[in-house]
Amino acid sequence: MIILAIVWFVSLELTKQRIVIEAENKKHSIQALQSPYVWDFVHFNQDVVESFQSYWHLDLAHSIHAKQSSNPQLSLNFSGQTLNPLLHDKLIIYSKKALLGKLKIQIKSRLDDKIFYYSPLLDLSGKVNEINLNQTWKGYTASAESADAVVWGNDLKKISSLVLIFSNPTAAIEIGKIELPYSQQKLSTTQVSVDCEGQIETLSANKLIQFELNHGCLFPSNYMWLKHKLAQQFPESLLSIKGVKSWQQSSLHTVNKPYTSNTILNAILYAVLLSSFLVVFWLRRKYATDKRSAHQEPWYKWTAKQMLFKGAKTAIKPYHLLINYAVVLVPTLGLLIVMTFINFPELHAFKKLPLYFLWALIQQFLLGYVLAQRIFYSTTENRLLSALLAATVFSLLHAPSASLMFATFVAGGLWAYAFLVFKRLLPLALSHAVLALMFYHVVSDKVLYTAKVMQWFWE
Repeated sequence: MIILAIVWFVSLELTKQRIVIEAENKKHSIQALQSPYVWDFVHFNQDVVESFQSYWHLDLAHSIHAKQSSNPQLSLNFSGQTLNPLLHDKLIIYSKKALLGKLKIQIKSRLDDKIFYYSPLLDLSGKVNEINLNQTWKGYTASAESADAVVWGNDLKKISSLVLIFSNPTAAIEIGKIELPYSQQKLSTTQVSVDCEGQIETLSANKLIQFELNHGCLFPSNYMWLKHKLAQQFPESLLSIKGVKSWQQSSLHTVNKPYTSNTILNAILYAVLLSSFLVVFWLRRKYATDKRSAHQEPWYKWTAKQMLFKGAKTAIKPYHLLINYAVVLVPTLGLLIVMTFINFPELHAFKKLPLYFLWALIQQFLLGYVLAQRIFYSTTENRLLSALLAATVFSLLHAPSASLMFATFVAGGLWAYAFLVFKRLLPLALSHAVLALMFYHVVSDKVLYTAKVMQWFWE
């Protein structure tokens, strides 16, 4: 538990830094009057949404050329961030050759919206095309039914998707850079206090808002949930943490530059995890027994027999099988019922059960056989200690999410111990799959935030 507490504390500090670094970079961009919405195609795969990349190819000068297509489309990657229309009133397309033809822009307020909005058909001419976005946008549903029109910056409060649809080009289309610059006359900031629940004191929606967290949250998931919630409600806002300063020099912020590649934060996280693993395996040697374990079969023979046999050379008897399933699945059913009362699941919550069962089977093999049985029990010959050590490793693999680390330590310890007693994988995998899917459904985003782990947790 001490090891997990240390990893939790480090994860908490790294998460604070992840948020503060982004806030400092955003402020640096604002001071330099440099909008974060710039796509220069230096990293083509990060700038263009994958499903639209087939329309284009990249040259050595980092310009993109339309392939043989009469009406190429270009979807610009927002990397999960949301545009505030109040802060941007034009879009600029830079090209090395004059663009001739028509352009229509498609936008969506949220990615899961069923309504698309379209600009009027715009004329393109010259190497620099400045497109005024302050106009009325017509709305259509996915089935092409007409929806209410909206006005940029007035009715539209946020944008999560932007697609350029070119038509009738009279020459090859070559684009060097696209940007959505700040509207300088609207670029003013206001500071607002916020707490870990996302409650705010005052708000000026027409400004770029800097939220200041006055007291610390306890878990990394709470910080990331708060940051995500504020960014969705108030696009392009900043979240700063009182008393926390960035370890790094600020740089220009761009939406398509993933912070998960932050080398320092990732290096610290993995160094702490590696140190923790070394401590766990040192404990294994410290509590090693002098007894010699009985000869064990090769892993491939053992794996094949576990579906039919109890272990060693004795076939599992029917009542042993019932006891095994009861010991594992009765508590699983009890937890499932408790979680059902907390948040009754819909059928779609378990639509991934067959696939997740296979993933759970692999995890239980690694947790039970590889860690608990082969690595720890073969050395210590102590079921309880082996289960705890295996659960610790299993938990560490779910850092930096504190909620996942706690859940996987408790559940992993029980699963590992049950395996050492019964040596059966199927009931454990079923328990794992059902409880995991229910856990993701019941636990709030403020506690869980995401099921992603390691550096992907900060995406």
